[in-house]
Amino acid sequence: MTGPTNPIPAPTGWYVVAKENEVSAKKPMRCWIHDIPLVLYRTDGEIRAFVDRCPHRGAKLSDGKIRDGKIECPYHGWRFGPDGALAEMPCLVGTLPRISATKLETAVARGLVFVAVGQPAEPPYTNDEFDEIQFWRPIRGEVKADIADALENFLDPTHTIFVHRQLVRSVTNSNRTRVEITAQDQHVLARYLGEGQAGGVVAALMNEKDRALSVGRFVGPNVAEVEFHGPSSVNFVMTGYMTPTRDGLVSGFGLVGLPGPKWWARLKFWLLYPWIKLVHAQDQKILQRTRSNNEAFQDKRQIVGPLDVLRNYIDAIRAGKNYPAATEPRIVEMNL
Repeated sequence: MTGPTNPIPAPTGWYVVAKENEVSAKKPMRCWIHDIPLVLYRTDGEIRAFVDRCPHRGAKLSDGKIRDGKIECPYHGWRFGPDGALAEMPCLVGTLPRISATKLETAVARGLVFVAVGQPAEPPYTNDEFDEIQFWRPIRGEVKADIADALENFLDPTHTIFVHRQLVRSVTNSNRTRVEITAQDQHVLARYLGEGQAGGVVAALMNEKDRALSVGRFVGPNVAEVEFHGPSSVNFVMTGYMTPTRDGLVSGFGLVGLPGPKWWARLKFWLLYPWIKLVHAQDQKILQRTRSNNEAFQDKRQIVGPLDVLRNYIDAIRAGKNYPAATEPRIVEMNL
C-alpha cells in the first residue's frame, strides 16, 4: 500500500485539534498541526484523522463528502476507508490499486480530540483531579506566538502582577514564596508554597480565602497546567493543550475544572468565564506584541532570568531531553 509518510515536523506527542462535539459524521472538518492541514470525520462512533490531501491529485479531502463511513475526494470521487486505504474508485474496471491516504492515530479524552504525531509512548495526558471533580468544561483560544512562549506564559506567575493587574493577583499582596521544582522524564512540576491570599477578581469569584499551594506543571511536548489548592482541597484546575497550527498561530484548548456540587461549580464557571476570556485576551495581546517586536530584530536571543523557573525545562523537553528522577527538588524563592 503506497501513500505519503507522516509529514508533520512537530515533536512526538498528542496534539488537541478540536472539541469532540465539533466533529461530525456528515461533513469533514479541516484543522491544522504545524502548518500541515488535517481532515477529521466521525464513523462507526470513532473519530478518524487523515492528512488533508488526496494522494491522487492533491485535492482537499475536507472539501469532499462522507459516504457509508468513507471519505470521498471532491475531484475524482476516490473513497478512502477508516483505515486510510482506498476502498472505491468510480469508473474503474478491474482491481483497485493499493493506495492510501495518510492516516494519523486519534484519541478522545475529556471532550477533546487528540491526534498523534509520531508514536507517543503513552496515551494523552489528563489530570487525575478531573476524576474527582464533578464539573469540568473544555474551552479554546488562539494566540500568535511561539509555542514555548505560550506554554511558559500559561505557567508563569510573575507576569500576572503586571499583565493581569487586580484580575489574577492583587498588587498589594506580596508574600515570600518557596518554589520547589522537580523533573522526571518529560514532566516538570513547580510547587508554590506560602502565597497566602492571591487576591484579584478571579480568586474572589472562586472564593479563594487562602491559597495553601499552587502547582504549575509542564508535560512534554505541549501541555501546561495550573492547580490552586486551599487548606483542604483543590479550588481550581486548568489544563492547557497547546497546538501549533499555521502562520505562527497556537491554538490553546483548555480544560477547566471546579470542585463542589455540580450546580454550584457550573454557576461559578459561568461567573468566571468572562474573566477567563479577559485574561486570555490580555495574554494574547502581550504575546503577539512581544513576538512582533522580536521579529524587528535580527538577534532574537532572550534571557532566562532567575524567576523563569520552568523555561529551561520546557525548551529542553521540547528538544527531546528526558530528565532522570530527581532525589531533591530545586528550590527558588520569590515574592508573590
